[in-house]
Amino acid sequence: MLEELYNKYRPQNLDELYGNTVTIKALQKAIKNGSHTFLFSGPTGSGKTTTARIVASLVHCTEPHEINAANTRGIDDVRAILDDIQRGAGFLEESRVWIMDEAQQLTTDAANALLKVLEEPPEDLYFIICTTEPSKLLKTIRSRCVEFSFELLKDKDMLALLQDICQLEGYTISVEVLNTIIRIAEGHARKALTLLQAVSGLETQELQEQYLDTCGLGEDDVGFFELTQALYKETLWTTIIAGLNEMKTKNPEGFRKVIMAYGTTMILRGQVMKERHMQLMQYMKNPIYEWSNIVLAIYNWYHAPHINVSRI
Repeated sequence: MLEELYNKYRPQNLDELYGNTVTIKALQKAIKNGSHTFLFSGPTGSGKTTTARIVASLVHCTEPHEINAANTRGIDDVRAILDDIQRGAGFLEESRVWIMDEAQQLTTDAANALLKVLEEPPEDLYFIICTTEPSKLLKTIRSRCVEFSFELLKDKDMLALLQDICQLEGYTISVEVLNTIIRIAEGHARKALTLLQAVSGLETQELQEQYLDTCGLGEDDVGFFELTQALYKETLWTTIIAGLNEMKTKNPEGFRKVIMAYGTTMILRGQVMKERHMQLMQYMKNPIYEWSNIVLAIYNWYHAPHINVSRI
C-alpha cells in the first residue's frame, strides 16, 4: 500500500521545515533562551501543530500531550489537565509538553483556569497554544506567551518542497504541472503532496494536466484521495459510506479518476496488487457522472469479495 507523502516527509526537525523562515529563527532563539510557553497563530495548514511537535522533541519530550480545545472547552476539563500537571511535577525524568489546538474555542472560564499554569509553569513543563484566531484569546493568555505567527507556504517555498520530494521519489514531473499543483493547493503543503502523489502515476504531462483540470481536487476535495486510500485498505464499510455521504456534492468523475490513478501508481511502482484492488479498478474503468452511481459501484464491489474480475 502506498504511504502518504505528507506522512512520509513530515518534518522531524526545524531545519526540515519549508517557509516561515523568520518565525523559525525567532523560535529557535526562544527555545535556546529557555521559554516555556508559546503561542503559535496562523491559518489552518500553516504548520503550527507540526512545529509544536518538533519543539516538544527539542525540549526532550518523547510523548507530548495533545488536546483540541474544540472538544475540550469546559472549565472542568481544563482543571483536570491542570491537576494532572501538578501531580506529575518533579517526578518525571523528561520534560512534559502540552499542545493545545484551536485554543480560541476555550470558554472564558476555561481560559481563566488555564492562566494559573501559564503564570508560573514548573521547570519541566512546556505549553504550546495553537490558534487560527489569536484575537479571540484572552489578552492575559497572550501576554504570558512568546507569540509566533505562521503563514501558508509561498509559491517559491512550495515549489522547492515539491521539487525536493520529486527528486527523492524519482518522479519526473514538469515545472508546469508543479505550478498547477501549487495554484490548486493555495499554500497548503498537505494538499500539494496529495496532488503530487496522485499525478505521479500518470505517464505523460498531458495526462497529469488533464487529471488536475478535471479531478476537482481543490481546497475541499483532498478527501477524494483519503477516501481512495480507505477503499484500497478495505476500511470498515461504515467509515467508507460516511465519507461518501460527506462528499455527495462533489464531482463523481473526479473521484473515479483519483481511484484509477491511485491503482495505476501502485502498478507502475511494482507493488503487489490484490485481486480486490484489480476488481475495484474494473468497477471504475468507465466514466461515472452521477454520485449515486459511484456509490452503487463501490457498494457492489465492497460487498462482492469473490467476483471474477474477467466477468465485470
